[in-house]
Amino acid sequence: MLHKQRQAENFSRHLLALESALTSFQEQTNWESLHKARVAIKKIRAEFALYDAVQKHQRFKKIYHLFFHNLFLQAGHLRAEVVMLDLAKGFRLTAPDWQQEKQEKMKRDASLFLQSIPGYRHLLGTVYEQVDYLLTDIPKKELRAWYGRQIKKLGKVLSEPAPKPARLHGCRKRTKRILYVVAGLPSGDRNHFKPSLRYLKKLETAIGQWHDAFLLAAAALPEKDKLFLKKVTAKRFRLALEAGKKFREKADIR
Repeated sequence: MLHKQRQAENFSRHLLALESALTSFQEQTNWESLHKARVAIKKIRAEFALYDAVQKHQRFKKIYHLFFHNLFLQAGHLRAEVVMLDLAKGFRLTAPDWQQEKQEKMKRDASLFLQSIPGYRHLLGTVYEQVDYLLTDIPKKELRAWYGRQIKKLGKVLSEPAPKPARLHGCRKRTKRILYVVAGLPSGDRNHFKPSLRYLKKLETAIGQWHDAFLLAAAALPEKDKLFLKKVTAKRFRLALEAGKKFREKADIR
């Protein structure tokens, strides 16, 4: 049973993590805080999706779009620029003009984001009561039914010989949603899902590594770098499919 009180505690914890990340970025322009802010919102979105599915409405989705969606997108655009630059350095790419352009855009976007944070904080100050009002206890059978539906949808894509990039990336989003929801459950309820979680985490990591290389390969880079990234992307794509196959076997997805 996922009690209403536990749901409220989870939401409160995610809000505090989001507030802390926004404060860190405001005070120190801490780039890692962008990641932490987005993770907090992803956890909120994952749990909201569960609540809407169980209660058979979209009230939580409406709250998400009203209070969190724009913040998530703006932080995401800025975070993507930081990640692309870090990846370029990690791969030792030779694209000084592209990197300079990214750095300048990152500074402009960071300035805009800093200006937006006070408005986001004001909005977030009114969301808790609206969420708390809608929460209800969720029985174990509902949790397990939801988990089963998510795994089935994952398996459908992972059984394809060569999923399209958007579909494979969609699998990563779904794995994250599952992992975030299960992490917020009481320990007794988490135990039911443990056998397949290890392989689900490996799947999420493998798809994430492929997607990073895939996005960088699409950037305006010199041809030499593009050819290198094409090979890296192909290799990581195969590894992601192998992780998918292993997960399907361990989760007994037919």
